Amino acid sequence: MVDSPFAMLVAQIEREFGVSIPISPSTDVAIVPDTLRPLYSFSDGLTLPFANIHKMADCNRTTYPDWICFGSDNYFSYFLCHVSQAPALTTWDHEVHTEIEGVFDTAIDWLTDEYESFIDTDTDDNAVRVTEIPDGVSKTAAITEIKPICDKSSSDLLGLFRSGAFVIPNVVRSDAFNVVRALHDLGISCHVECNT
Repeated sequence: MVDSPFAMLVAQIEREFGVSIPISPSTDVAIVPDTLRPLYSFSDGLTLPFANIHKMADCNRTTYPDWICFGSDNYFSYFLCHVSQAPALTTWDHEVHTEIEGVFDTAIDWLTDEYESFIDTDTDDNAVRVTEIPDGVSKTAAITEIKPICDKSSSDLLGLFRSGAFVIPNVVRSDAFNVVRALHDLGISCHVECNT
């Protein structure tokens, strides 16, 4: 289970958000459509920083004929799975009043897209929080990664790096995640804090 695509994606989400996501694997996934079984085998519901996936028992099977609502993005969209057609999975904005159409064939492809879509929302009320900089990390390389998201001089950034922990506020969300991913590659402990 540790090497499952869901485990790897959730570990990435935990690392990039600096959170812990409780997992509760299910042993009997017969009540959900085949397309959702890998997801529910991994965890019977998930509370993610950008979405909620219902427990199997809480999935709504009655509101949309032939579609099961298995969660939402905390805004306007529902997560739906068709009981028999392929592609079976979609994120559907109920306020648009368009016909529901499946987009994804697998739950991991759908969840990965949902996460990347959240990241690509270019709100600017986000922060990059650096929590630990191990000895030996190239501060020049780290400053090069952070410089585009703040208005501090290189010497000011060097001072922040010497302090060991700091926050860069008011960052566009997609930029914040790009920087955090680059800093992770350098061995720096950090995460994104999303306020919207």
